[in-house]
Amino acid sequence: MELNLTDKMIIERCGAVSYKRGKAFFSAGKVNFIIEEENKIYAVVKSGEHFNVEVERIDGEIQSKCSCPQLSSYRKECQHLAAVYIACQKKNRVRADSDANQLFSLFAKEIPEVNEQAHFEYRKKLDIHIQCCTVTWKNEARLAISFIYQGLPISSPLDWFRSFMEGRVYKESNGFLLDATKHYLAEPIVNIMQLLENAERKHEWLFIPSLTWEKVMENIIQLENSHFKEENKQLQTMRLTDQPLPIIFELSYNEEENMAILSYNHNDSFQLLPYYQAVYKEGCFYHWPKHDFRRLTELLKMMQEDKKLMIADEQISFFLNKVVPGLKRLATITIADTIKKQYMQAPLVAKLYLDRLNHKLLASLEFHYGKLSFNPLDDEKAKKVLFRNKEDEEQILSLMEQASFTKTDEGYYIQNEELEYHFLMHILPDLQEHVRIYTTTAIKMRIDKGKTRPVIRVKMKKDRMNWLQFKFDIEGIPEQEIKEILTAIEHKRKYYRLKNGALLSLETEDYQQIKAFLNEVPLQAENWSETTLVRGLQLIAKTKEETIAFEASIRNFLQDFKNLNEDDYPLPGNFSSILRPYQIEGYQWMRKLAENQFGGILADDMGLGKTVQAITFIYSYIDEIRHKQSPALIVCPSSVLYNWLQEWMKFVPDMKVVILDGKQSERQLIRKDIHVADVVITSYTLIRKDIHWLKNERFHTIIFDEAQSFKNPLTETHKSVKQLSSQYKFALTGTPIENAIEDLWSVFHIIFPDLFLGLQQFSELNNAAIARIIQPFVLRRMKTEVLEELPVKEEKIERIDLYKEQQKIYLAYLAKLKEDTLKHLDKRTLRKNRIRILAGLTRLRQLCCHPALFVEGYQGRSAKLDHLLTLLQEAKQANRRVLIFSQFTSMLEIISSELSFQGKEFFYLDGHTTAKERVEMCERFNSGEKNLFLLSLKAGGTGLNLTGADTVILYDTWWNPAVESQAADRAYRIGQKKDVVVVKLIAKGTIEERMEEMQYRKKDLIHTILDRETEDFLTEEDLLHLLDIRD
Repeated sequence: MELNLTDKMIIERCGAVSYKRGKAFFSAGKVNFIIEEENKIYAVVKSGEHFNVEVERIDGEIQSKCSCPQLSSYRKECQHLAAVYIACQKKNRVRADSDANQLFSLFAKEIPEVNEQAHFEYRKKLDIHIQCCTVTWKNEARLAISFIYQGLPISSPLDWFRSFMEGRVYKESNGFLLDATKHYLAEPIVNIMQLLENAERKHEWLFIPSLTWEKVMENIIQLENSHFKEENKQLQTMRLTDQPLPIIFELSYNEEENMAILSYNHNDSFQLLPYYQAVYKEGCFYHWPKHDFRRLTELLKMMQEDKKLMIADEQISFFLNKVVPGLKRLATITIADTIKKQYMQAPLVAKLYLDRLNHKLLASLEFHYGKLSFNPLDDEKAKKVLFRNKEDEEQILSLMEQASFTKTDEGYYIQNEELEYHFLMHILPDLQEHVRIYTTTAIKMRIDKGKTRPVIRVKMKKDRMNWLQFKFDIEGIPEQEIKEILTAIEHKRKYYRLKNGALLSLETEDYQQIKAFLNEVPLQAENWSETTLVRGLQLIAKTKEETIAFEASIRNFLQDFKNLNEDDYPLPGNFSSILRPYQIEGYQWMRKLAENQFGGILADDMGLGKTVQAITFIYSYIDEIRHKQSPALIVCPSSVLYNWLQEWMKFVPDMKVVILDGKQSERQLIRKDIHVADVVITSYTLIRKDIHWLKNERFHTIIFDEAQSFKNPLTETHKSVKQLSSQYKFALTGTPIENAIEDLWSVFHIIFPDLFLGLQQFSELNNAAIARIIQPFVLRRMKTEVLEELPVKEEKIERIDLYKEQQKIYLAYLAKLKEDTLKHLDKRTLRKNRIRILAGLTRLRQLCCHPALFVEGYQGRSAKLDHLLTLLQEAKQANRRVLIFSQFTSMLEIISSELSFQGKEFFYLDGHTTAKERVEMCERFNSGEKNLFLLSLKAGGTGLNLTGADTVILYDTWWNPAVESQAADRAYRIGQKKDVVVVKLIAKGTIEERMEEMQYRKKDLIHTILDRETEDFLTEEDLLHLLDIRD
C-alpha cells in the first residue's frame, strides 16, 4: 500500500514532536510490518511495549488507529503512527503480490496479541563485521577498529554512519551501495558509532578513545562477527575482564645465595596497553584499577632484562606482606615450600587480659601467630613475625586507641572513672568480636549487671480528684540511694557508682525511660512525682509496660469504666425495658466519663444502637437541661437529620426536639427559641454556615454522630465544630479510624482535647501506646460479642471475567496509566501527582463497572452488569429483597434504566434525595413495598435502617472496607430476623482484585488500637501495588 505522504503531511497529521519520535523509532528498526494489502497495513511499533498500528485507505482518505492509550484532549495522531508513515515513505517500493498473499495467509486469521506477537523487520539486517587490532599511533599502542562489509572495509565509516542514520544511500568508492531503506543496523553497532562520533581516523581505521573504550568493547563483544587481528595469528574472539592474567609468577628460594627469586615464563606473551590501563592476551582484555596496572608495569620493568627479580633475605618478609597480596590480584603466584615454612605463620589470635588494681584498670594485649606471640607495643618482638594480618591488627589497635588508654612498655591502663566506664560499656563489646577477653573478679564486679530493673509505681492521689502519683523504685537499693540515682539521671549522667563500687549504667533502655518520664514530670520529695490523670496516662502510654506497676487505687479506678454498677447511674424513664444489657453498659460508661469531665467515643459496630444510648444519656440530664435552659446539640450528616428526630419521637416523645434546618431566615426564627428546646438537631453543613452565632452558645451536651465527618483537621467542618462549647462532648462512630490513625486524634481533638498533645507528638506514638491512652475513653462492641440472637451474615465474592471488548479497553488504559506512573516513582513527584494517579485508578474502576461510564459512545455490554441482572433474576425466584450499592451514581442510573426496561420496580436513593424522602422510602421498603433498592455508597451507606432486606450486593469495590461494612450493615442490624447474604462483585484480573488484597492487608493491622481497624488511606506504596508496579 502506497501512502504518498510527504514529511510536511506527516507533521500536519501527527505534530512535530510525534514526527521526531516516530523518525527515531524507524531509524532504530522498531517498526515491524505484519500485513500489507492494497488498501490496508497492519504493523507493530516497539516502544517499551508493543503497539498495534492499523492504516487503511477508504474512498481515497487515509484512516488510522493505534492501540496506545490516547488523551481525549490531544487531537493529533501518535508517534507510533508517525513511525509507520515514515517507514512506508522510505520504502520506495511496492511489495510483490505473491509476497503480500503469502503474508496474508500467515497472519489473516487474527492480529497477534500485543505481548505475544511474532514480528519481523521488512528491512534486512546489514551484515557488518568488526575487526579490531593494535596500531602504533602518536608513539603509543592504540586500539583501532574497522567495519567490514562483504569482505571489504568501509573506507569512510563516519560518513557512512551519518548517511545511514539520515536515511540516505551511501556509495562506496568501489561502487557498492549501502541503502538505509533496505537495511538496518544491529543495536551494538549503532552504539559503537555514536561513541566514536569524534574519534581520530586513519584510512578505514577509527582509533578508540581512552574515555569510552570500555563501553565500545562491551558493545563489540555482543556482536558475533567481531574479531581481534594479531600479526601471524588467526582472528580471535574478544572479551573484557578484571580477573588475573593467565600467567604464573614463581617465588623460589636460592639457598646458596640466601635470597628469593621472582620469575615468570618468558614464553607467556601479552601486550601492555598503557593508553587504556589494560593488558591484552589471546583475545582477552584485562582491565584493573589504575594503581594495580601501574604496579604491574613497574614490576615488569624491574624484571625486563632476564625476566627475574632478586629479593634479599631480609626483604622477603616485606615482600610477602606487601607485594604478594597485590600481585595475586593481577596474576597467579606460586611460593616455594621452603619460603612457606620459614616465613608464613598461622592465623592471628588476639588476647586481651583485664584487671583492676589500685583504682586503675589494667589491660594487656597479645597477638599470637601459631607458637609465636608478641605485645604490639613492643616493636622489636613484632618485627620477628614476618607474615602478619595487618588489617585485623590495625582494627584492634584502633579500638584500643578509642578507649583513651595510657600506654606503657608492657601494656595499657586507665585511671579515670568516666573513661573506665566508657571502655567497659561501649568499647569492650566491640573488642569481643575480634579478641579473646580474660577478666578478673574485680572487673566482673565493676559493672552492675542490672538484675533488678527500675519501676514506676502509679496510684491515685487521695486528696485531689483525677490526679496520679508516681513513685520510683529499684529493688535491692535503699530509698536514699534511689534519690541519688534519680538526681544523676536528671543531671544527664551516663552512670552512677553504687555504694559497693559497681558502676550502674544510666544509658540502658530502662533508665532512659525513667529519664524521659522525669523530663515531663520533675521529681518531688521522697522519690515522688504527680500530675493530672490525663497527662499521666499519656506518659504511661509512652513507657514500657514492664517499667509501670499499677497500685490498687489506679487499677480500681480504670476498672470502674468497664465494670459499672447499675445502681451508680439509674436508667431514666422507661429505658430499663427498652435497652439491652450492653446498651445499659454504654449509657453508664458515658455517665462515668461525664462525671469525671472526660469526653469519649462510643464506637460500637454498625447497627448496635449507638443512637438510643446517646438519647438515654441526654434524657438522664433532662431536669438539669431545662433548669439551665442549656439544650443538648446533636450534629450529624444532613442525610440522617430526620432519622434522629424519628428516634427521639419513638423513645422520648415528650422531649422538645427541634431541627435547625431550612433557609437562613427559617433558622433565624428557630434561633430565637433555641433555649426553650431540650434538644437541637443540625447538620455539619449548617454548623459551618451558622458557626458565627453557635460558637457563642453554651450547650449542655454535644453528640457528634458519624464523627469521622471531621477527621481532616484542615477542613472548615473540623475548624467549625472545634468552636462549639458544651459541658459534655461525645462522638458516635462505627469507624473512628476510617482512613489513617490520625483520624482518631482529630476526633479526640474535638471531644477531649487534653487527652493528646499536638498532631506532631501524636504521630510519634506507636499503636500500642495510643491503645493504652484511649482504653478508658473508647467503648467498642461488635455484633458477634453482644447479639447472640442476630441471624447469620454470609459474605460471598463473585468474580466476573470481563468481555473481550471491555478487557481490550481496560488493558490499553492500564498500560497508559502505568507508563505515566513510572515517570513519577520518585517519592516527591509521586505525591505531587497523587491526585492525577487516583483519577486514573477511578477510571480503571469505572471500566470494570461499565465502559460507558468513561468511554463516550460505547455501545457494548458490561460483563458485571449482565451478571448483576442474572443475580437479580435468581433473587426474584427465591423471594429475596435486595439492596444494590455503587459508588458511581452514573452506574446506578445505567442499572435503573435496565431494570425499568425489564419492568421491575425499585427505590432509588443518592445524594440528591432529601432527608425526609430518605426516611419515607426506608419505611415503605421495610413495610414490604418493592423488592429492590438502589443506593449510592456515600449517601446510603450510613444512617439507614433497612432490615427489610436480606441480600446486599456491592456492585463495585471501595478503598475502605469499613465503608463497605457500613453499607452491608444497613440490613444486618438489630431488628433483622432473616439470614443476610452480602455479595461482592469483583472483575477478575483487574484493579478490583488488587483493592481486595489491600483491604485484607489493612484489616489485619487492627487489634492494637480498636477491635477492628481499617488503616487504609492510600500510601505511595499502595498506589504502586494497585497498578502492579511494585509488589
